[in-house]
Amino acid sequence: MQSLECAPSRGRFRAPGRADSSRRSRRGRSDRIPRTTYRPARYSTSARRRVPSRRPCPPLHAALRTIPSNRLLRSRTGPIHRSPRPVAVGIIIVARVAGRIAAGLPPRGSVIRMMSKQADPFQTLTMLRETLAAAGLSPRKLYGQHFMIDRNLLEKLVESAELTRNDVVLEVGAGTGSLTGHLAQRAGQVIAVEIDQRLAPIAADKLAGYDNVQLIVGDALARKSQIAPDVLTALRDAQASIGGSIKLVANLPYDIATSLVIDLLIGEPQLARLCFTVQDEVARRFLGKPDTDDYGPVSILTNVLTMGRRIAKAPPQAFWPEPKVDSALVRLDVTAKPDAAPTLTHAERSEFASLVRHFFQYRRKTIGGIARKSPWAVRLPDALVDLKIDLKARPETVSPQQWLALFQCVAERTAD
Repeated sequence: MQSLECAPSRGRFRAPGRADSSRRSRRGRSDRIPRTTYRPARYSTSARRRVPSRRPCPPLHAALRTIPSNRLLRSRTGPIHRSPRPVAVGIIIVARVAGRIAAGLPPRGSVIRMMSKQADPFQTLTMLRETLAAAGLSPRKLYGQHFMIDRNLLEKLVESAELTRNDVVLEVGAGTGSLTGHLAQRAGQVIAVEIDQRLAPIAADKLAGYDNVQLIVGDALARKSQIAPDVLTALRDAQASIGGSIKLVANLPYDIATSLVIDLLIGEPQLARLCFTVQDEVARRFLGKPDTDDYGPVSILTNVLTMGRRIAKAPPQAFWPEPKVDSALVRLDVTAKPDAAPTLTHAERSEFASLVRHFFQYRRKTIGGIARKSPWAVRLPDALVDLKIDLKARPETVSPQQWLALFQCVAERTAD
């Protein structure tokens, strides 16, 4: 086989021992496409390298046929080569849609679905920075503002709530309305609460296209153990008009997450599901098991009143500004425990929480010692004996079911 040499001045190949074949090489080049071309040796480690022949492109609209079919693409590190598909797929789709519109025909189904969708409410990091910079604002540590900028986690949080048009959604910490827009597209009514008066106008502007969003500017908590009255009123009115269940879906501020969730579980109106983002340490407390460091009053209340699980873990990079700790997405289903939660009224849930909190104030003492000095000292010791709970046990070793049975036993003895 004869070797090939590169002619740098002309950019073509010549076979040694043959005359110049430039006339033959140019003949017919405009009429046909060579099935094999060769690159100069300076672009490759081998002197000879095959390039597949071009395939014919899909038919294009007449307005785009002026694009050269032999367009050349240059790679940053590789050689010049012929593009097997000279036009991007997106341009082809636009061309075909333009052709159908020019012919008086409507676009096909996939394009109709794309055109009918609402604007994407998700706000990227760049959009957030530009929005706040235009208003002369920045995130405030006072309110624990960490905006979620991970689309996958945000959509996972929304999907975990399993929203319908009959649901009323409570969002605490609306921010600039990124999550609020996703909720408004799926729920019947959204009650969004934002404490920062600087961000409220931005959120209102972003959500102007949704008629099922009510923005409340203020604190969601009247005090540590009570939801703000205007928030409760808005939830009751929305539920009365729609008739569905109430759900919490929120990227909660870290400093009020625990108090807010417990108040919503204990108080009225009763929520059906809570899906929220909290610190990973707080999430472990919500889902804590007996005889562990994470187990406490919060673990007992959520275990007795709900069925909880972790949805996903959120790294600091999923938020802006980045927090110093990992976060987690948690889901609590209140209606998943028909044997426990419905049997407790609002007053009973409050009393049960008080009983558990009292015992865990003396975590290192024994159950029997705490019971004898508690407000329920007349009834608790006998109830512990009846339930066969070890009087020398510590509060963190008693299971949530035992705590519930202890409370019900004390309540029965009080009624008698």
